[in-house]
Amino acid sequence: MPQTQCAYSGRHSPKSWKRFAECVTHFSFSQKILPNLQAPHINTRIKTQAQFTEILTQRSVIPSLNALDTLIADAKLRKAAAETNNAGAEVPVPPHMLPPRALLDAHLAPFLEAQAVALTARLAELRGENGELARRLEMQRVEMEGLVAAIEAVVRDLEGAAGMVQGGEWSGLGVEVRALEKEIAGV
Repeated sequence: MPQTQCAYSGRHSPKSWKRFAECVTHFSFSQKILPNLQAPHINTRIKTQAQFTEILTQRSVIPSLNALDTLIADAKLRKAAAETNNAGAEVPVPPHMLPPRALLDAHLAPFLEAQAVALTARLAELRGENGELARRLEMQRVEMEGLVAAIEAVVRDLEGAAGMVQGGEWSGLGVEVRALEKEIAGV
């Protein structure tokens, strides 16, 4: 209705000075001044109407209002159907009547569920990585034990050889070897 009146007055006001004069009856204007007064008013009205129409188009106001009306009608139908189907059952509490904690839980539930799924996946990934690291550590531990055992065997062999060299049967061998080296060098 306001759009229709605005459009009507914007289209018809320039031709109807008498009607415009009725709107400004408390002023005493001559008929010559009235058209000059009416022209800026009409131009402003036309610009305002064009801007209003542009906003309606840009923001898709009419389709949005139609969708809202459809949603409201659908909600009323579902509420009526629920009341007739559950005549003895309790009618659900409207959201604006719920306590703040329930509303907060309802809003956070999807986010928290997504976070729980992401954390569970990350935990499974970390467990897999930890299992692999434990296997590698165990292999390295076994390898280190093998290396230590090999080194201990070499040390035992060296200690045995040193004991034999110091034991006596090999003690004169060093002197004989040096004497042979001198003979070979002198030849």
